[in-house]
Amino acid sequence: MAKINPKTAKAMYETGAEANKEKIAQEHYGEFGFETLTYDQQQEVYKKYPKLPKSEKDKGSDFEGPLSMLKPKTPFQFKGANSSNSKCWPGYKKVGTKPSPSGTGETVNDCKKK
Repeated sequence: MAKINPKTAKAMYETGAEANKEKIAQEHYGEFGFETLTYDQQQEVYKKYPKLPKSEKDKGSDFEGPLSMLKPKTPFQFKGANSSNSKCWPGYKKVGTKPSPSGTGETVNDCKKK
């Protein structure tokens, strides 16, 4: 049996997975491709077929590919720190929340020194 280059094997697997997505879209929804499905339809397919690999092309995808860490994080992508997405500094502990001093209506962590 001939040895297969790992890159070739990965490409073959990804091609097969994409073909499966297209086939599922056509059979179940009568669509021309997986990318034409709505977000809810794509999520339904992933629930029915949990081993189907996700990709960055999916609608509303939270999937991060191997190159996503190289993408620059711009200030425009930062939505602002609030009590739900931030922690206290090292050496401080959270004692509650308080209104944001910037007056945006958000709540921020109320942190006190340990």
